Amino acid sequence: MRIERPGDPTTQPAVITPLPDGTFLHTPARIVAHVDDGSLPVDLTLVTSVDEFGSAVAESVTIRRRPGGPPVTGERLREISIQTLVEEAVSHAATRGEWLHEDDKLVFRIAAEPGTGTETSESVPPPPPRRRPRRNAVTDEELRRTVDLYRQAKATPGLKDPLAWVGQQFDKSRSTAALWLRQAKEKGIE
Repeated sequence: MRIERPGDPTTQPAVITPLPDGTFLHTPARIVAHVDDGSLPVDLTLVTSVDEFGSAVAESVTIRRRPGGPPVTGERLREISIQTLVEEAVSHAATRGEWLHEDDKLVFRIAAEPGTGTETSESVPPPPPRRRPRRNAVTDEELRRTVDLYRQAKATPGLKDPLAWVGQQFDKSRSTAALWLRQAKEKGIE
């Protein structure tokens, strides 16, 4: 993974997170990362930003077929964990630092600036994610109903896409219906 360095990290907007050892983690508010080293089945450019909860999130993802590589397909895309890439980008771009008093001012000093040769060889762990309030969490009753509707849909002759039909019953997408079925199975709801 290559991280674009937009200049002096001390002048860029950032999120500063306290760490247990008394230092702080300086994470750029915007990170541009390129994965074109062959570790993924495609070349990928990821742009992260910080949401209202202070967590790094994917702002955009650009995926390109590698020269001579396999085509970009849904199957290939499902092999890619965007959240893992966001965490890896934060790990590569974040630096440790500390708050210091200089000339009667409180200054954040980065301990190791990326690209200067003074950084440590270990990656910095990403800051712990702040919990987002759960909106529209699915209930066990909805999961039971999803399983029942899916069984009905599978038994209905001529219905071509049972998952899409189940999603329509909840005014949700096909992928949400699939997610709910998976959650029901994990919870042992049948």
